[in-house]
This record gives sequence, structure tokens and C-alpha cells, in this order.
Amino acid sequence: MALLKTKQRLWALVDETKDEITSLVSELVKRPSLNPPVDAKAITDYILSYFDKHGIRHKVVGARPDRPIIIAEVRGDAKPGTAAPSCEKTLCFNGHTDVVGPGDISMWEFDPHCGTVTDKQVLGRGTSDMLSGVAIDMHILRLMVEHKLQFDGRVIMHLVPDEETGSEMGTRWLIENHYADGIDGVIVGEPTSWCNIEIGSKGGMWATIRSFGTQAHGSVASFVGDNAIAKMAAFLGRLEELRAMAAKVSEDQREVVRFSKDIAQRILGAPGVGEAIDHVTYSISTLKSGMPGKAECEYCEANVHLRIPNGVSAQELKDSFLEIGRQCGVECEVTRIMEAACTAVHEPIVQMALDNANFLYGKKVVPVYQWASSDGLYYRRLGIPTVQHGPANIGGIHGYNETADIEEIILVAKTHFGILADFFGM
Repeated sequence: MALLKTKQRLWALVDETKDEITSLVSELVKRPSLNPPVDAKAITDYILSYFDKHGIRHKVVGARPDRPIIIAEVRGDAKPGTAAPSCEKTLCFNGHTDVVGPGDISMWEFDPHCGTVTDKQVLGRGTSDMLSGVAIDMHILRLMVEHKLQFDGRVIMHLVPDEETGSEMGTRWLIENHYADGIDGVIVGEPTSWCNIEIGSKGGMWATIRSFGTQAHGSVASFVGDNAIAKMAAFLGRLEELRAMAAKVSEDQREVVRFSKDIAQRILGAPGVGEAIDHVTYSISTLKSGMPGKAECEYCEANVHLRIPNGVSAQELKDSFLEIGRQCGVECEVTRIMEAACTAVHEPIVQMALDNANFLYGKKVVPVYQWASSDGLYYRRLGIPTVQHGPANIGGIHGYNETADIEEIILVAKTHFGILADFFGM
């Protein structure tokens, strides 16, 4: 009961400052941080000034000056009458400040970087993916400092400028340089929508394929030529075979898979799209033919990205991929590969997230696996229990007319604050 009263007090703080949260989302959207190319200066400067203004400790790290990673920290004081903790816990908020480009501007009903706040929504690129999530957790840190909240441990925030193009200069760099050491739990504010808590995401395999041929006169090319484009077309067509690779999951994962497929089908709508949860999927990123010194039919190159579900071996996928390449007579270079990863449904932080979301939304909220991936994958691969929950109007993500609903922004803020309170036993 005492914990519920604490959470109700924290939720009241969110309600009292909800206009400030939506205003913060708006300010972030107005500072475009498109990736590619990465131009993080405006949004980084704004976030640093926000942390300075509200007395939040922070530092900037990163592999390169033009890829600034912000790490913020709030430390708690032991509750009155208790000893200082012998082994303090650390909770991490993770977010990315980069957004994808708007594409064809004429397809937008509003300026993609307007940040307009209406009576129901915030408008603009990044509102769902994932500047609302970033603003929510920045605001929570502010409230913790302003109200001198007492808890045993520390809350840190990892804000990275490079998630949309592979995270090499973002969360991956943080992990590789030990900035995740000692973290006990992670909340990622990436978009999920209200109905689910994401606890697992796909791995991936990236590859470049090259085919070579010999030119011939077009009238007899089918007889005497060796067309690199035709070889590539045959190879790409056979990638469909890999979609048959299905996940082998444990008993306790089956219900999560079922929830995930149902939600994917309901949200995305395309026939059979739920299969993306537990089957390999792929996308062709680039395709080009010809090169200096070679005719179009003599050289063809493609880049593909395959997504690997929990329960499919990355090595098994790689072996099958390379065998198709061998049979089609093309060269396949696997440039990067990662296993999928998930957090067990019985982990305390998962139950905290589900309990708070169910209570606040008054609807059934379920654990799911992503049909895509996020930076939560890298923490999970270290064995750190990680949940993802953030505002989402799915249709606009990486598309046109991206928005986030204000009601959902506020409920997600309360959910994150509730998880934090449970995590530290406030």
C-alpha cells in the first residue's frame, strides 16, 4: 500500500506537468537530427542545456565529436532511517535522438519538423520514433531532482545519436566501451503502443552480394552471354526460401509469440504479417549494376538485411544464405551478424512493467517480441533485463504524417515512473 501511495504521488507529478512534457517533445522535434547523415548538434545542445538548467549531472562521450553520446545520472539518497545500500542498483533509460528523413515532403499534411502540439497529438518526424520516449525520461530525471526523490541506487540515461543506421556510434559503442557495466535493468522508450511491453527483439544479418558476367550482343545474350544481373535476380528470388526458417521456442515463450503475432496482425493488417515474429524476414537495401570499366551486364551488386527471430540460429541462417549464393554463382560477403535476444517473461522488471501498464491503462497489456529490433537488443545480449515501452502511432513511423497521442505520452510517462518506483522499492 505504501508503494502504491508513492506511485500515486509520482503520477500526480506527471499530471501536474503534462504540458511541460508535450512541450519538451515539441522542442526536440523542432531540432531535426536526420540519420543519415547524422547532424546531432542542435538537438544535443538543447538536451545539454536542459540538463544544465535542471541540475542533472551529465557528460558527453563517444568515438567521434560529431557522434556525441550523452550520459545523464541521478543518484538517490538512502531513505531516512535506513543504512546506505551495500550494493546499489542501477536502472538505465535508453533513447536515441536521431530520426529518419521525411522522404517526399509533398506527402506530409504538415511540416515534418513543426513539433505542433494540438489538443490530442504532437506532430512531426520522431514523435513516435522516439523523441516522445526521450522527452518522457528526460522529464522523469528532472522531477527526481526537483523533488529530491529518495531511493537507494542510481538512474542513468543513455542518449545516443546513431540508432537508425546500425548503432555503431551509439549504443553498440557504449556497450563495447563498458558504459553498460553494472546496469541492473533497462527501460527503452521506443514505440510499442499501449497494448504491449516488448521483451525481445530480432537479431540481424547484413550482407553484400556481388555477381559477375560477360557481355554479349543482346540478340544472342541468352545463348552466349553470362549476365550478372540475371544471376543476381535468381539469387534475390531465392531469398524467399529463407522465410521458411521458423523459430524453435520454449514452452514459456510460446504464449509471448502468440501475443506478438496477434498484435502484429492487428496493428499492421497485411495478410500473414504475424509470421514476421517467428520467421526470418529480409529486405533488399540497394541494387546497382555496372561499374567503371565494366558494362551493366558484367557486374551487379546488392545489399540485403535479414532479421533473425528468437529461436533461429544465426549460424544456421548464414550457412543457408551462403549455400544459395554458391548455387546461384554469386559472391556473398556477410558484413555483420547478431543473434536475437530476449528477456525472460518472469524477470522482475517485466512483471513491474506489466503490472504498472495494466493498472494505468485499465486494459490487458501483454509481453511481446518485436517484429523488428532496437537498441534494447545490445543490453539483452549482456544478460541485462530490458523492457521496451513507448508512445506509438505505428502508421507514421518511417513513413509520412508521424504523430504521437498526448494521452499515450502521459500514460507511458506514468508507466516508466511506476517501474522505477517498483525497481527501487520507493
